[in-house]
Amino acid sequence: MVRYENATITGTGLKVVLEIFFMTLPAPDSIRYVVRRLEISTRGIDPDDGVLQLIAETGNEGIAVKREHCFIHSTSWRYEPERTIVLTYLVYSDYMAFRDEAGTVFKLVDVPLATSADPGRPRPREIGQEQVAAHAMRHLSFLVKNGPGSVHGILSTETQNFLMAINDLPAGKLGENMPAASGTTLPAVQALHTAQVMNRISDPVRIQGRS
Repeated sequence: MVRYENATITGTGLKVVLEIFFMTLPAPDSIRYVVRRLEISTRGIDPDDGVLQLIAETGNEGIAVKREHCFIHSTSWRYEPERTIVLTYLVYSDYMAFRDEAGTVFKLVDVPLATSADPGRPRPREIGQEQVAAHAMRHLSFLVKNGPGSVHGILSTETQNFLMAINDLPAGKLGENMPAASGTTLPAVQALHTAQVMNRISDPVRIQGRS
């Protein structure tokens, strides 16, 4: 994979923002997260390095976690108003702690998919923060089921069991059926034509363990 030293999109006027979801499972069916952002348009840094920078600074934000206990994954990108490209990463750890009950807690089953039924405008009109978080967890579920064995060495058995039970189709797996925005299911091919989930699925990037 080609790595670029500068994150600026030259001559376009676009801003590039790094978005990190620090996530853990406080209970078997609940997910807690805190979001941190870093604009990297003119910093000339690799987004992966920006993620590691934010992990190192989490102590100042009331998040207690060690890098070696984290699984880091590039999950998605999207366009936001004001000409902004957002690069989203998941930083998951079973050993993450938040100060004073900080962050947002949600259940995956309560979050609808972000979709658009208009083939000419595939980007959803609105993408909520919890929808981005849910999308990231489906990515993690997909990796537990299909990815390298190294991911299993970081996640606890309880977390892996939870992720194995998740429907990971919206994270890029083509199967027999896929949930539609109405809550019903559609054949996978039909669903992919009528509902674009998020903007685009990024290639899996696992940077845990980089030195």
